[in-house]
Amino acid sequence: MAKLTYTDADLRAEAARQYAEVLRDPDRLEVGDEMRNTTIPSAVGGDPEDGLTWGHLPYDDFHDAANDVHQLLDDAPDMSRWAVDLAASYLRHVTPLVWGHDGNWSLAVQIAHRPA
Repeated sequence: MAKLTYTDADLRAEAARQYAEVLRDPDRLEVGDEMRNTTIPSAVGGDPEDGLTWGHLPYDDFHDAANDVHQLLDDAPDMSRWAVDLAASYLRHVTPLVWGHDGNWSLAVQIAHRPA
C-alpha cells in the first residue's frame, strides 16, 4: 500500500475550506434557531439572565432581525484562509484598528502577533 502524504499547505487549505463552509450558506432557520434564546446585547440590564432575548420579539420583528443577521453573514468577507494561516503560525489577533463613526467603518486593520 502506498504511503499517502500531505503537506502543511494541504492541511491549511482543508482547514480553510471547512472554516469557510460553516459560514458559506447558513440556513435561514438555523440562523433564527441560533438567535432565539440569545440575549439581545443592548437589552441587558444588570444580569444577562434578565435580558430580553431575540425570541421575545414579536414574530415579524424576530424574522426581520434573523433576515438581517443572515444578510450580514452573506455579505461578510471570506477570511477563512487568513484565520487558518494565523493559527498555523501561532499568531493571535489583537484589537482591530478601525476608523469611522459609530461602527460604520471606513477602514479596518487587523494585527496579529506571536504571544510572548
